[in-house]
Amino acid sequence: MLNLLKETYIKADSIKGRNLLFLIAAVFVIFIPLGIGFGYFTGPKLNKNEIPPETTGGKIVGVSGIDKSVSKTGRIIYVNPAQYPDDNVSYALLETDGKETLLRANDEKLKVSEGLDVRISGKISKTKDGSREIIDVKEVVISN
Repeated sequence: MLNLLKETYIKADSIKGRNLLFLIAAVFVIFIPLGIGFGYFTGPKLNKNEIPPETTGGKIVGVSGIDKSVSKTGRIIYVNPAQYPDDNVSYALLETDGKETLLRANDEKLKVSEGLDVRISGKISKTKDGSREIIDVKEVVISN
């Protein structure tokens, strides 16, 4: 096995000049179509069925039916977490029209931006009892 590697190395090292350029070009010509073909046949496949817009009344929804992404502006305020014990909610977005939307995040971004005017973006879900909407916040942008 070691002798085979040594002989291969010696042969590859002896290729120089014009023969080396032809060898590199041949490798590219052979392997580029193979790579493109492999990528074409092993492309991404759907794991879940898509919901056609006709069945949802033209609204864009996810597979669960209510996973739509939103972006809203307003001021982050603290709300009593005892009001929503099952939903892990401590903050809400107070919009300029006075509407409150509950917010939830996995990190401290809401705590840091409490009391500031912000633009948030995330996915909408419902509380456990289904009475209010909660935005699972992905991004908080502080406004001036």
